[in-house]
Amino acid sequence: MSSNADLSSRGVLANAPIRSRTASPVTTTGRSSDMVPIVGRFALLQRFNLSQGYAELAEELTDKIEPIMRRQSGFLSLTLLSDETSGEYIFLTHWEDLEQLNAFERSADEWRIRDIMSHHLTAVPQIEVYQLHNLAAKATEETTESE
Repeated sequence: MSSNADLSSRGVLANAPIRSRTASPVTTTGRSSDMVPIVGRFALLQRFNLSQGYAELAEELTDKIEPIMRRQSGFLSLTLLSDETSGEYIFLTHWEDLEQLNAFERSADEWRIRDIMSHHLTAVPQIEVYQLHNLAAKATEETTESE
């Protein structure tokens, strides 16, 4: 896989139509769900390929799996990232903690999502888990503690 520097030097990133769509869970804070900050501790990145130019299909798949994801304990948000030129798409989900993310991965709902997606994929998805670090919040906490 090419690095971002390699892609930029070839002009791929500059010319690629990048699309992004985020769905956040409904909250009880009275704020709009679009205003909910992503404060989860873990992110699950699922990279998959569809045929080139299938952004509408990726959005339809997102619409199908979003209600399933919202049922999951610890689920915070789902974002669809796309590069329509290459046909590469990413589902980025944020989770409250690793245990809840792992519980989802072992659930029947995760298999239901795989089944929905499997009919459209051109390759096996790559799945990665990352811990999130909120450096700005950490710096604020350290400043508050030192006062």
